[in-house]
Amino acid sequence: MPGFMRRGSAQRSAATFILGAGLVASVAGLGAVTASTAGAIAKVTLLPRLPSKTSVSPSFAAVAVVPHSKDAFAVGSWYTETGSGDVIEEWNGSAWKEMTPPTLTGATQAGLNGVWAASASDVWAVGSISTTSTQTLQLIHWNGKAWSSEIVTGVPAGASLSAISGSSASNIWAVGSSLDDLTETASALELHFGGTSWRSTSEGPADGFLYGVAVASATKAWIVGAGGSKSVPFVLDLEGTTWKQVGSPAPKDGYLSGVSASGSTAWAVGGVSGSKTSTLFAMEWTGSKWVSEKVPSPTGVYPRMTAVVTVSSSLAWLAGVVSNTKNTDYGAFVEKFTKGKWSVGSLPVAGNGSYIGGLAAAASSDVWGVGSDFTGKICSTPERTITYHYTSSWKLVATPSFSASTAHC
Repeated sequence: MPGFMRRGSAQRSAATFILGAGLVASVAGLGAVTASTAGAIAKVTLLPRLPSKTSVSPSFAAVAVVPHSKDAFAVGSWYTETGSGDVIEEWNGSAWKEMTPPTLTGATQAGLNGVWAASASDVWAVGSISTTSTQTLQLIHWNGKAWSSEIVTGVPAGASLSAISGSSASNIWAVGSSLDDLTETASALELHFGGTSWRSTSEGPADGFLYGVAVASATKAWIVGAGGSKSVPFVLDLEGTTWKQVGSPAPKDGYLSGVSASGSTAWAVGGVSGSKTSTLFAMEWTGSKWVSEKVPSPTGVYPRMTAVVTVSSSLAWLAGVVSNTKNTDYGAFVEKFTKGKWSVGSLPVAGNGSYIGGLAAAASSDVWGVGSDFTGKICSTPERTITYHYTSSWKLVATPSFSASTAHC
């Protein structure tokens, strides 16, 4: 499984992975499925938006733009020594503002990994929540006035959703996995919304993790993930009404971290981990097959892919994170596909440990990247949300401040 642990988030998870469009946080304690709860639908209630009188570190994992609008929504999570919860903010065309997630009580951990918008009053976000004994998926909806939790039946305990995408308000797919602590195995999880309710399907491999989904139309979509004992990367292709696994040039020892589509064009990105000069790669859908395109490595060591957005048939962006040459700090990077090739772009300087978890585009001159950085040295000061906006160049855009003092690593 692809892995890059964000050091400031260490207490959030013993295994925090960059997967799909955002961060899939397998929080320590989130996946604790016991014999009495395995296979059951967990009944949990949501904890307050922020705990009072405690240090808080927030970060963004994903962003969605509203079609034919300047509006956007960014989601993620905050964490403390004792818990975590949802972060949601809305861009109204001129500024970011905090939103109030559904009020949950009784849960010890919560976080959002993906978001998709049909309109400014029809937005879905996905992630996971947990009690002290079990984890289950989180699926919430914005109706223009308030966020509410959606109940999904038939989903086993240990579930988490990593990404969501749709082609219309009545055709949405959300993907993730369900982890069984008893057998230490994961099974692929797909949910489909047809306009009235969500239903669970069984499209991916029984032992697979699904990291990203891109929906181009009612009859065309792609899912990327990894499965098998060696976690080999794979691509699922929706053709008409049937999903099938298709061949790809992704190396068997590599990973796929995200997929994005615009019309009939799609890009999937990933890499090969394990060395200072880790290989990065991108795959383009030609209409009949996936072909690989060379991706230059940014300056630094241990580069990782985190997100991709397809703007048009001739334009795409990817985001990643790379360590400095001494491997004592890391930072975000972006690359642009134009004129038939990828090239490393330029980002404004943020704080230590800058990171982009999600990308979204309304137009070629309206692209968002969201993530986090640290206000000082990594592990000594809190993580904070950051957003980048591209018009003709990338610029940092301010987000509302959270109440935070010291984060512990």
